[in-house]
Parts: sequence; structure tokens; C-alpha cells
Amino acid sequence: MAAGAGQSRFDAPTTAGDLSEVFEALQSQDEIAMVRRATEVLGIDHVARWMRSRIPSLGNQTPYSLVKTEDGRNQVERVL
Repeated sequence: MAAGAGQSRFDAPTTAGDLSEVFEALQSQDEIAMVRRATEVLGIDHVARWMRSRIPSLGNQTPYSLVKTEDGRNQVERVL
């Protein structure tokens, strides 16, 4: 999560609908495993929003777009 004064963009809790939308769009067991891993690290309240956010350390790509490939999953795992 972002550090510093004020709230980070991940402070608002993830809703059940947000999380189910993320899982519904996943197509492989590897993609599902990566989202589960992100949930372990970030917590269920923040994972869906994080998955859809452009992350600077991922080249301003979203983790959601990267989990589609093995190389992308490796990048996301390094960030986590």
C-alpha cells in the first residue's frame, strides 16, 4: 500500500461484487492462484481494487492484465 500522508487508493474496502468480478474473468488455475496469493498479501478488503489499479512498479500496467501470462504472473509475484 502507498505510504505517506492521507489515505491510499486502497483504503476503501473491496466489496463482494468487486471481488467476484475479478474471479469471474479469470480463465486458468494459474490466474486464480495469483489472485489468491494477492489476497493473502493484501487482504480481501483491498485485492480487487489493487488488481485493477495501474501499478508503477509493474510499468503502470494492472496486475489483472498481467496475470494472463506466466511472465506477467512472475512480475506480479515479485511486486507482492
